[in-house]
Amino acid sequence: MEQNDDYAKKLLSATRLCAFCAVVVLILLLAAAVVLVPRALTAIDNLTFAADKVNAVDWQALADNVSKAADNLSKVDFDTLNQAISDLQRAIAPLAELFGG
Repeated sequence: MEQNDDYAKKLLSATRLCAFCAVVVLILLLAAAVVLVPRALTAIDNLTFAADKVNAVDWQALADNVSKAADNLSKVDFDTLNQAISDLQRAIAPLAELFGG
C-alpha cells in the first residue's frame, strides 16, 4: 500500500509540473501574440498601401516617357559635349590656380 502512495505522490508531482509548464507556455504564447500581432498588422497595412501605390502607377505613360528620354539621349552629340567640357576646363584652369586649386 505504501508503494501505491509513493507512486501517487510522484504522479501528482509530475502532473503539477506538467500543469505549471503548460501555464508557462501559454503565458509565453500570449506574450508573443501581444507583441507580434500588432507588428504583423502594421506590416500588412504597409504592404497594402505599397500595393495600392504600385497599382496607381500609369505604366504605359512611364514606358512612353522612358522611351522619349532614350530618344533624346540618343540625339546628344557626346563628342561635342566632351569638347565643350574640355574647353571650359581650359578656360577655368587659370582661375582655379588663382584660388589655390
